[in-house]
Amino acid sequence: MKEMLKEAREAIGLKQHEVARLLKIDPALLSKFESGQRMPTRDQIENFAELYQCDRQELVTRWLTQKLLDTINEEPLATKALKRVLSQLDTSETESAETDIQKVLREMEAIKAELRKK
Repeated sequence: MKEMLKEAREAIGLKQHEVARLLKIDPALLSKFESGQRMPTRDQIENFAELYQCDRQELVTRWLTQKLLDTINEEPLATKALKRVLSQLDTSETESAETDIQKVLREMEAIKAELRKK
């Protein structure tokens, strides 16, 4: 998440203080977002996607992945609980929602595996 925010900002050639001014947030807060010390809100993520002209769905998915990981970090039953949530989703939900959740689960598994190595 944090890497994507910084890379997207740099890709459009803006400095942190310029982005902060355009999004009407404190430059120190933007710095914390990019360093991973703070998590933006969903509204802020939407604003970043619009300003950076990047894939909104991908940015929101990464944000949600990180938010879930922060919430369930160190919880041994996290994967089981998330799979149960997926199985209980309303079947009228679009395939896109299920695909997004499955993507989040895969990313979480990969991150958990990396954390176990450390």
